[in-house]
Amino acid sequence: MFPTFKSKNIISTGLNNNSLRDAGFIFYPNPASESFTIKANGSNRATDVFIYNATGQMVYSNNLLNELVIDVSNWSKGIYFIRAEETTTRIIVH
Repeated sequence: MFPTFKSKNIISTGLNNNSLRDAGFIFYPNPASESFTIKANGSNRATDVFIYNATGQMVYSNNLLNELVIDVSNWSKGIYFIRAEETTTRIIVH
């Protein structure tokens, strides 16, 4: 299954994570080597989070209520795309 990118999605072109911040989420660190955290910034809504590798394969999915700590220590180095709600941004794993 490949991610769908609708015209209202925002895809980061740098290491800036403003697009998720604008949607009410924060994530750090970026780049990541062992793990990274996604937090719902002041929201108590449950949100599905999907992460895709550069070829479009889903490598992670979970439901975020307040905070997720995602272990990436076994992931291949590269660029990954995080999708939460209608927003997509990228993270680098090194």
